[in-house]
Amino acid sequence: MVSFTSSLFAVAAALSLVSAAPAADVSARTAPAFVAVTLYGAAGASYTTDVYFDEDATYTYNDLSISSVSFDHKLAYCTFYGIDEETAPPVISNGGQVGPPQTIISISCECLE
Repeated sequence: MVSFTSSLFAVAAALSLVSAAPAADVSARTAPAFVAVTLYGAAGASYTTDVYFDEDATYTYNDLSISSVSFDHKLAYCTFYGIDEETAPPVISNGGQVGPPQTIISISCECLE
């Protein structure tokens, strides 16, 4: 009986040490894998695509002529490749306009976090 009681106390002590251990830090942020980019054309036409950071480029497969874009500028820096040429980077203060307006073939983004 003494052996059982001492074993029970040993297990209880071990469990109290385990439960006293600090939990893993769940507040640690991991960098996002992509940024959502919305591309706007004329007459209210638009579409949104996710651009992944670990890929060379994300192809849009959309013929809409784009004049402005929006995405989280604090999260990513993006380059837009049009059917004619690499377009100018969007100007945030100018409503995210890209120039000249054209069909965007692909987008590549770099994570800033």
